[in-house]
Amino acid sequence: MPSTYLPNGPQPHLFCARCGTHFMTCGCQGLSHGEDMYYVLPKVPDTMPFHQRLERWAELIQNHPQLRRFDAKQFVQDLPPSFVSDVQSVRPVIERLMTNYKNSPELVDLEKKIGIHGNQEGHAQLLKDCDLAMANFFSGNWGHIKFLEYILMNNAIQMSDPTDFKDATVRSNIQKCVDATGGIFEIYSAMGVKNYNWQLEDCDGESAAE
Repeated sequence: MPSTYLPNGPQPHLFCARCGTHFMTCGCQGLSHGEDMYYVLPKVPDTMPFHQRLERWAELIQNHPQLRRFDAKQFVQDLPPSFVSDVQSVRPVIERLMTNYKNSPELVDLEKKIGIHGNQEGHAQLLKDCDLAMANFFSGNWGHIKFLEYILMNNAIQMSDPTDFKDATVRSNIQKCVDATGGIFEIYSAMGVKNYNWQLEDCDGESAAE
């Protein structure tokens, strides 16, 4: 399909997350079409506005051989016009929820589920993943967030109690974050993403935009 961010189409930019080779030369066995494929693209310009980053994410989804069945562009278009300012307004609240989650028994349960419980290095990486998920979500770099990081952020938000947010505006804006992170998590799950470390796009070692 016509592309703004992939002028040569998706194929030159798709690589296998398991072996790291271009998908045309990948020799991994037992993978369905597009499974574990991710994009390797130039760094997102620091000056790119949040809404353009979301449009870029949607275009990457719709050009991905495994995820293209989901209408990501419509997903972004359906976000309320005030989405960017709304989610930024509750960032301190979400950060508090994430801090609570990082020190909760629920995080320990997740460590057990993914097989890193008792591994100090794995635990430290998981805490770092919590911070990376937050930074990339609130900068609009949704393609840089690993599948596991979406799980972490979704879990943190889901731990909140309605009584924590007596202000109706705050409650409404928190719900917009829930809808976004939960929706993306469901998309990846429904499309068969199984690799916890999979991300739509390689961020080439860059830090999340502030």
